[in-house]
Amino acid sequence: MAQFGDEGRIVVASTPWGAEGLFADLFHRSRAGEIDGAVAHHHTTAEVNRTISPDFLRAEHERDPDTFATEYEARFVAGGGAFLDSARLAECVADRGELHRLDGLGWTAGLDPGFASDPFGLVIVGRNSPDRSRLIVATARSWKPTRRATFTERRAVEDSVLEEVAEVCRAYEVTHAVTDQHLAPAIRDRLSTLGVRVTTLAMTAQTKDLAYQELRASINDRSLELYDHPDLLAELRRLRTRFQAGRSSVVSARVSGSHGDLAQALAVAVWRMRGIAGRARRVRQRSVRRRRGVRQLRHARDERPQRGLPVTDPSVTIVLAVEAKPRLELNVGESD
Repeated sequence: MAQFGDEGRIVVASTPWGAEGLFADLFHRSRAGEIDGAVAHHHTTAEVNRTISPDFLRAEHERDPDTFATEYEARFVAGGGAFLDSARLAECVADRGELHRLDGLGWTAGLDPGFASDPFGLVIVGRNSPDRSRLIVATARSWKPTRRATFTERRAVEDSVLEEVAEVCRAYEVTHAVTDQHLAPAIRDRLSTLGVRVTTLAMTAQTKDLAYQELRASINDRSLELYDHPDLLAELRRLRTRFQAGRSSVVSARVSGSHGDLAQALAVAVWRMRGIAGRARRVRQRSVRRRRGVRQLRHARDERPQRGLPVTDPSVTIVLAVEAKPRLELNVGESD
């Protein structure tokens, strides 16, 4: 800035993540005129990228309203609220109990292992026979942790729980299960001897959020059918959204010895059955939109004679031209 003097300009452009933090503070203070020489702009995806169809935006809003508010409307959404909409969750609960193996197809087991301090969660998810795009929950089981003093006693408890897990899987002819990385080698080896192949999903902060977003999308568009399982539904209702620097995340409160074990097992099962295909489809859609966005922004830049801001990154939407030359410019937009 010192090198360019009055001609220097700082541009801060970002998707808003939460109602607090440095970017939110700078934006609101700039808009209120509290920062000398600063201006703030706010634009949605629909305003900046006209190549994205209204039908697509409506579908994205229906799929996940909370993420849509941040990613496509650039709204500063406060954290701490419920991750799942209670009304939409209630619409997914069918008036039934557990399902039989013949009531669905392609059963997959989601596991959230726990032996010492947390329960072991198991959720069986399959596809609806008439409509294979719909997922259905057959059963949800949990095993309370049991503390044992010696290695032999702990191993006996683990073997006993895994044998019961395998028995439930065999009842639904489950040949594939997915689990997180906790004790994954031992669980994979033991269940493989019992006829259940296990895939490990490394639950980093990012993959956990993606898995839960896939679960929320399945609930929002009612492509997932649950049943009245009090513990599972209670864990889903306790999920909360938390915004941190540069990202949002989902958290589950620990209540009565449970840390969302059934909810986690459900999330990884849905991720296994639906997430991979869904992610690949959305990556292709984003790639097409970004290429279109680059062409549109380049065309607009070439044809507008006024002084503006050249944009080459379509993942961030910012203003192309401004009337003044502020020293600090805040632009709020969304990644597509």
